[in-house]
Amino acid sequence: MLAGYFWSGSDVERFLPLAKFMYWFFLWDDEIDCGRLANDAKGTQAYRESTLAFLKRTLEPDMPEPGPSYDAADHNSGCFEEISPALRSGTTVESRRRFADSLYDYVDSVCAVQETREERLPGLGCYFANRELSIGAYPCIMAMEFAYDVRVPHWIYEDSHMRTMFRETAISCIVLGPLIPRSALTRPQLTGISVNDIISLRKELIAGQFDSVIPLKMLHDPSLSAQDAMNEACQDLVRSKRVFQEAESSLSDSDAFRQLSAATKAEVRTLLTGCKNMMVGNVKWSLANDRYLSRKDSQDRAVRLHL
Repeated sequence: MLAGYFWSGSDVERFLPLAKFMYWFFLWDDEIDCGRLANDAKGTQAYRESTLAFLKRTLEPDMPEPGPSYDAADHNSGCFEEISPALRSGTTVESRRRFADSLYDYVDSVCAVQETREERLPGLGCYFANRELSIGAYPCIMAMEFAYDVRVPHWIYEDSHMRTMFRETAISCIVLGPLIPRSALTRPQLTGISVNDIISLRKELIAGQFDSVIPLKMLHDPSLSAQDAMNEACQDLVRSKRVFQEAESSLSDSDAFRQLSAATKAEVRTLLTGCKNMMVGNVKWSLANDRYLSRKDSQDRAVRLHL
């Protein structure tokens, strides 16, 4: 379902490998987050190394030295034997490079979270810098060209306005408050709110994990209650939404964008629509499944988490 929200409208032949890719996120990450490696830093680093070696071998088979082979049990990434050929045949070399690099950064950042967690609780700045990568938004964004069979100029990805929109998309995949009316999610200023750090808060607290937005805001300012921290996070997201919209307008008004052909402009807008689909789709998926919430948590058109 989440893949259907993120890459809505993509052709079936392209959607199937993306659906497998989305499933991989949960399978791979849960091994570290709440599985056999949850308290095994050494094992996590071995998991990282075997994962990266395997991904590089499948995504970049023409590398002179693709690295050693690993059994699928060492990295939970065997599905890339099917995903990678589809990506290689369905998009450009540049696009695959961007996707591969973002995926490697994701793997590195997830494994780094555990190392940091064992040493200390990060400050909010450090937390967001790593969480921007470990939430997994960037590989999903970089898969948009494959999903919709479009070709976006490389300079667009390097443009400061586009990079701002990518960052705000990632931020929207991090935060939601403990008590957000469902009806409020349709208001423009809250459209980009996502669910991860809050909807998964109870699960993470039970596991002894306090490195998420609400606990870190409370640690930074001991006068804040959980509800106060949620309200502050929502204001952060209101600002994030505004920053995204301003960056979108600035890109559209730029001389470089105006000089693009009508067809290329349409393909850039497809990329931007994909980012918006991610922001809204993550909310809808997270509130509609029982990975984080039970039915009793969603009543009276509101979401309530009892900690």
